[in-house]
Amino acid sequence: MRTARSRTSGENFVDLFMAPFSQELEPPQNPGRFNVIEDALDEKAGLETRLRLDTIQTAAVISLLLENWFEPPAVHGAHYSTLVQQLLSSIAQYGGLQAAQAFRLLCAPPGPFERVSKEAFAELLRTLGQAEILTQDHSGLLLHGRIGDKIVNHNSFYAAFSSDEEFRIVSSGKALGTLPVSQMLTPRQRILFGGRTWLIEAIDEEYKTIHVAPARGGAPPLFNGGGGRVHTRVRQRMRDIYAAQDALPFLDPTAQRFLEEGREAFAALVLADQLLLDQGSHAILLTWLGDAANEAIACLLMFRGVQAFTGRLGVEILRAGRSLEEVRDLLCDIGSEPATTPDELLAKANNLARQKWDGLLSPHLLRQSYASSNLDTDEAMAWLQATFVPQS
Repeated sequence: MRTARSRTSGENFVDLFMAPFSQELEPPQNPGRFNVIEDALDEKAGLETRLRLDTIQTAAVISLLLENWFEPPAVHGAHYSTLVQQLLSSIAQYGGLQAAQAFRLLCAPPGPFERVSKEAFAELLRTLGQAEILTQDHSGLLLHGRIGDKIVNHNSFYAAFSSDEEFRIVSSGKALGTLPVSQMLTPRQRILFGGRTWLIEAIDEEYKTIHVAPARGGAPPLFNGGGGRVHTRVRQRMRDIYAAQDALPFLDPTAQRFLEEGREAFAALVLADQLLLDQGSHAILLTWLGDAANEAIACLLMFRGVQAFTGRLGVEILRAGRSLEEVRDLLCDIGSEPATTPDELLAKANNLARQKWDGLLSPHLLRQSYASSNLDTDEAMAWLQATFVPQS
């Protein structure tokens, strides 16, 4: 039986049920259940609510699961944070290692960190030495330094991973609460917190604090700090679902109504044929790409002095007096030029220390590590070239 429940607060709590994966597979004993919360539609409803974005994204994920598609693991990253942990663990295990031995053990093919070059490994050793994480004896043996010894002997050391950082949100000296942040943030970005839109004034990474002021005017942002990163295939399936007319058999009646409302908004806004959606002071670049490509596009824009932020529909661009045609020309220029290096793209970025031991990395290695795990510059450039650059 499929049910839906309504909340008296004006929100609707929807159960989406997943049918058996396929005829070839053994049907599950209990169908999967996906719960989604959607706000009520009224005159103040934002773009996400009008499009019923949570319902459509969940439906896209379910439809891909029914085709036996699962999001592939991200295995291409440099993972310097985990390398730091493994390096310190190996030194503890062997009672010390020569630098060449450590590199062969961890980074030489087919080692777990074979993407790390000798030059990057040497930079990592120098950085850890300067921070007293590592030291060398007279024979060149790598040992734990004064601070490294404390780290390794603490009971939290052997857990290699940590959850998203919680940042305090502060306005006019008053703490408003905390927000888990899973992506890069920059000043002048708008975020949603406590049901209101705020403008980031400054980011204090040392004390994990975001200073904000109430945002005046403009559409609500498409970033609210929550949720995991989304793959391109999910976003493209979302677009397909919006453009289709058929019902989805795994949705309950309320979810089906939300699907119809989202499709009506999609059609009314003519989003199937739009690349740039005018939002007043901002424009939304409708890429229908995953977060890694969207974040790369935002970085490419920021490298050229344009404020841009990732969102669930694409990239939010601060127009700063530019017409939509001028934004198009800028995107064409970016797509026509060689790709920018991670050091250049992330030179002014904040909140890059996402993994447990990222704080021990040099700025260069931190940018390399973040870019390798969070930016897909190749996909971003390919999309910009195909979309905006005239083909000869």
